[in-house]
Amino acid sequence: MRPFVQSQIESLVEDLRFLELFARSPKEAGGKFRRLLQDISLGGTIRLLVHNPTHRRSDYGGVLESPERSVLHAIDKVRKTLDLLESLKESPMPPRWTAQARQSLAEAEGGIVSDDRARAAQRIGGLYVIVSPDATRGRPVVNVAEGALCGGASVLQLRDKTGDRGHALDVARTLCELCRDHGALFFVNDDPSLVVSSGADGVHLGQSDLPVQEARGILARTQLIGRSNNTVSELADSLSQDVDYAAVGAVFHTTTVGKGARPAIGLDGVRKARERTSKPIVAIGGIDACNAAAVVAAGADCVAVISAVTMADAPQAAAARLVDEIGSSRRSP
Repeated sequence: MRPFVQSQIESLVEDLRFLELFARSPKEAGGKFRRLLQDISLGGTIRLLVHNPTHRRSDYGGVLESPERSVLHAIDKVRKTLDLLESLKESPMPPRWTAQARQSLAEAEGGIVSDDRARAAQRIGGLYVIVSPDATRGRPVVNVAEGALCGGASVLQLRDKTGDRGHALDVARTLCELCRDHGALFFVNDDPSLVVSSGADGVHLGQSDLPVQEARGILARTQLIGRSNNTVSELADSLSQDVDYAAVGAVFHTTTVGKGARPAIGLDGVRKARERTSKPIVAIGGIDACNAAAVVAAGADCVAVISAVTMADAPQAAAARLVDEIGSSRRSP
């Protein structure tokens, strides 16, 4: 066997051994990688390496610091090695074994990504503030957003439908850093490419925006997707596409940033949405400090607002009052 081919096989075995030890999602992942190592025989080389693993934590980005991301890194390495070996005129890897390996990689990756997104989505709660350049009373978006975060907003979304994309990217990156500093999640409306470039936590899509699966193909594996829904059928469609959270509304009538055409679903609409999913529900539309507690009591995990904060004289104080109203509803028996 050529030295180059043998070195690639050794690398492959090392990575599979790492996955056997550390891939835990789904539960049977480790066992599947163990069987892959046991099922293949390449002149004794595999057996020798299985019993003498030499993988190092540094090879996978630091497994103790971030085990899930280290496993994803190892999965990527195995795929690249398989691609290379299969590209050879006479691949040393049996096709059936390679197919099984690729299936196990896909299952392990899917489990890790799903778990990672679910953990991130659990943070969607409290006050969700949408900042838009046309709804700040002429003030810089970053300043208004910072006020909202200082007031306790736990989720921030940048909505910029008409601005220059280069400027929007600069703003998005700044907002992303602010959200990290405040322990908040950051979403971008409508534009998955901007999400990837800015490092945002996810994208929020409308019913007429890019389809969820198309957005998934653009986003990083662990970035989230939320989607707007005005009817029960829209909600069912979004859930069938495996969104990470569902926005429902308008809860009350509103004219902010073109949402006046949406029929108000009322508190009963929030209750119906809550009955249909355990995923985070973000209620939006006409919500302010006077009705936020009632919206949370109806089943919303998160209350999304625009003008109630971004058009207020003091965005920080407005956000703080909303956070207090949301908290009071959760404290009530």
